[in-house]
Amino acid sequence: MRRYAVMPTSVSMMLVLAACGGGDSGDDAATRPTAAASSVGTNPDGQPGRSPDDPAGATAMEAKLKGIILTAGDLAEFQITEVPDGKRDVPVSTASPAACQPVEDTRLDAYTPEPQATVRRYAVATRGDYRGVGSTITLAAFTPADAKQVMASVRAAVTACGEGYAGGALTFTQVSTVDSVPVGDEAVSFQLVGRGTQPTWYTIVRQGSTLVRFASSTTSGQAGQVPTPLVVQQVMKLTAAASGS
Repeated sequence: MRRYAVMPTSVSMMLVLAACGGGDSGDDAATRPTAAASSVGTNPDGQPGRSPDDPAGATAMEAKLKGIILTAGDLAEFQITEVPDGKRDVPVSTASPAACQPVEDTRLDAYTPEPQATVRRYAVATRGDYRGVGSTITLAAFTPADAKQVMASVRAAVTACGEGYAGGALTFTQVSTVDSVPVGDEAVSFQLVGRGTQPTWYTIVRQGSTLVRFASSTTSGQAGQVPTPLVVQQVMKLTAAASGS
């Protein structure tokens, strides 16, 4: 098995790695290993989620997320760079049928309800098993109830929209459920295939009231997946912060 260079963490964090290697759905979230079970319903500092209309709290939370999200040097086989706020998909786009809106929102890196803070990175695998795969990573802080609501709506939409949907000017022909890496409090993963677009793979992990979104694709348009090392290392950093490690 290929080994990945990861940032040092506590022994409890390494238990997350040992759990990787199986499929997952939200129904068995209670049995998924997590190194920071006490962080459920909290933000990365272990405190209850602040209201999204609290500017001071949002600024403080954004600063905390910036200290948690993956950065250059965290994974030897990935080049990780910052994503400027202006460089992201944010157009308003309505899905048809309406039940597929949460999938479309996931594609656009948008959320309903809105998060109180978000930070983003872009990671490209430069060598190894995932060479050529590019991934956008988003950390978004919510209130506990809102984080659970987003996850539930995305999971329901993935189930309902297997035959595809129309998203703005684009037509997606297939939404396929994909096994998730068993980390965090719950996770949902899917592949999105559309006309004139390259296949893209999405994973959303909830750890407490923070959601981690991964969107991955290859320039060749070939089959692939969200790189497991990115998911594992990012959730490890999040759980370590929540537990004060």
